[in-house]
Amino acid sequence: MVLISKTENAIGDDLPYKDEPIQILPNLYLGSEINAANRSMLNRLNIEFILNVGKEVENPYLEEITNVNSSYFADSFHQISPGLQTNSSVSSEDIPATSDFKPLKYKKFFWTHNQENLIADFIPAFAFIDEARSAGRNILVHCQCGVSRSASLIISYVMKVNRMTLNQAYEYVKDKSPYISPNMSLVYQLVEFEKTLK
Repeated sequence: MVLISKTENAIGDDLPYKDEPIQILPNLYLGSEINAANRSMLNRLNIEFILNVGKEVENPYLEEITNVNSSYFADSFHQISPGLQTNSSVSSEDIPATSDFKPLKYKKFFWTHNQENLIADFIPAFAFIDEARSAGRNILVHCQCGVSRSASLIISYVMKVNRMTLNQAYEYVKDKSPYISPNMSLVYQLVEFEKTLK
């Protein structure tokens, strides 16, 4: 496993995922905040679930939210007016359909670049991914760039569902998306997660 700890794209000067997210597993896409904000592209790829793991990345559909599903995360989610910040660790929203677009299920984990104790969030994150995939729905997992935080979640998910080691899962995801480059803090947590799978 070759790890490069930089947030910039190691593949030239182009932005990662500038055209569209990359499919990692059936129904599972990895991308950036730019992809998540492109409703036409989401519709074209039949993406109906979005999992955002970037603390600083806003939900681009706040104005469209009419229904907040907080029952699953009642202890950590507080209903807020659009545009206001919350210190909650998880938020969950349903984004309604419009005449042009399908509805979206949106979940956010407020992860920083050096987030600690990611393993605790893996279970609810995996459950949301599994909810989409088991229903045959496509899901986009993203952070700001799709390079470190969301890539770490995708790697951990591939480790779990494909019963792979960290090295195998990293190489598998890297083969699909050359942009990934989890920072060392997150890699250490993936090493710890690997121990729980044995």
